Amino acid sequence: MYRHFIKHGLYAAQLETILKYFPSNQLKIYLFEDLKANPQQVCNDILKWLDLASVKISTKVHNPTVQPRSQKLGAYLNQLRSNQNPFKKLVKSILPHSFYSSLGNRVLNLNKWKERFPAIENETKELLLQYFEKYN
Repeated sequence: MYRHFIKHGLYAAQLETILKYFPSNQLKIYLFEDLKANPQQVCNDILKWLDLASVKISTKVHNPTVQPRSQKLGAYLNQLRSNQNPFKKLVKSILPHSFYSSLGNRVLNLNKWKERFPAIENETKELLLQYFEKYN
């Protein structure tokens, strides 16, 4: 768990690396919570900072994260979708692209539940808050 989740939450270490290559006046940082709560405002602020015109953004979710019905099937489908998979290369060379894409999406959707992932458990949330408190 540490390597995949916790380490990515240590933003200070990541920022130190970035600041080795870029001056701080070329860096703009936003909290995810702010982006989620006010996407248009955050987008406008970034565009203004870049000296670009504001645009109206869409907040429609195009690819929602949902739970797979089967973890094993999901892992197998990910292997099938790999660009290095010879079976994928063969199928892509035989089928028209639109049919291949449509078929792939249908197979992926068969393994999806309609429900979203459950909210984080309070105990886990509290452990994470305690862990990251020293970094905030």
